[in-house]
Amino acid sequence: MAQGEDGVLSGVRVVEYADFVSGPYSGRHLAELGAEVIKVEPPGFGDSARRTGPYAHDDPASDNSLLFNYLNVNKLGVTLNLQSETGREWFLKLLEDADVFLYGGSAGQLDRLRLSYREVCLVTPRIIGVYLTPFGLSGPYRDFQGGELVMAHVGGLASVTAGALADPDRPPLKPGGHQALMIAGLYGAMATLHALFARETTGQGQEVDVSEFEAVTSFQAGGMIRQAFSREATTREAQGSFLYPAQDGTVAINPMQDYMWRAMAGVMGNPEWADRPEFSTRAGRTANRRELFDLVSGWTSQFLKEELYQRLQGARVPAFPTNTVADVLRSEHLRERGFFEEVPLPSGEKPLAPGRRYRLPRGMPGGGRAAPRLGEHTAQVLTERLGLAREDLVTAFELGVI
Repeated sequence: MAQGEDGVLSGVRVVEYADFVSGPYSGRHLAELGAEVIKVEPPGFGDSARRTGPYAHDDPASDNSLLFNYLNVNKLGVTLNLQSETGREWFLKLLEDADVFLYGGSAGQLDRLRLSYREVCLVTPRIIGVYLTPFGLSGPYRDFQGGELVMAHVGGLASVTAGALADPDRPPLKPGGHQALMIAGLYGAMATLHALFARETTGQGQEVDVSEFEAVTSFQAGGMIRQAFSREATTREAQGSFLYPAQDGTVAINPMQDYMWRAMAGVMGNPEWADRPEFSTRAGRTANRRELFDLVSGWTSQFLKEELYQRLQGARVPAFPTNTVADVLRSEHLRERGFFEEVPLPSGEKPLAPGRRYRLPRGMPGGGRAAPRLGEHTAQVLTERLGLAREDLVTAFELGVI
């Protein structure tokens, strides 16, 4: 039942009890590297991501959530009611030969499930317990509720998200998607690899405490350093001052050095106004940025974003298009590098999605298995791993255990 013969984590067994994004995203990375990941969900509704859009064909069935299917490819799916005595017993038996227990949820739920690292170690002392919770396993916020909206704001991410160009004082904006929780998921996967490596040396497992709050806050290091040492707050206004209109959107151009400005003037055909003394230095361009914006906009608005990007970068002028998600999906660069991957759905369809974030040709198994239907591998895992008979499973189903 191993996921990958040639993966760097081939032979590593992970039992995942994680809901929504951060924990499952960690598990996705481990499965991608070849680990066998058994995803345990509550019977009935399962992971809440199953009820989160967008949905394939706009059909809100549990197997059609594109978010769930992206986060849970290459995993085995089991349903167990951990609130029942039998369900808990079988879950702990699954942990007996696991290398990693991956938990993603609230600290309060962890207490109710009685799955702290101390309790898990009673089952298997060498296991690594990875706990992704909103605010960590300690501290005054420990039992507070989390979520993407909460983390984006308490972690400062929303405060530096650029607002409308004409309205820099707009209140903080949460970035689109699930960026804060995915950042936490990345840290969870990285910490798991660290703990696995450490166990090779010490022979001992350990508790890994990953706070979603701390994970997203760590991405604000630049602004924190500025605030701590110069008391200068990070603003959003400067971000908009370098955005210029194109025929199909906007492009950011920031010729900070004087030689970059001269190169940019050459790309623009050396218009007479580019030679004006007030534009010859960075300080002058900054002081006269509103007039300069109008002049440069008259040139940029004649071209498409990609054409501006190619021309300016070709002259070594810092510039980039402000891409939409649709633009990114059309990126020739990403396609040529094989970044996109097809995410198999239970229906057999394979929509494109972000693929591997790094290249590890000899350590990542090829191919992929669709995210499990709710409880798809329950019978397979429980009969093969725990030696249960089919009659046991029938009884467990009737009692709501699986």
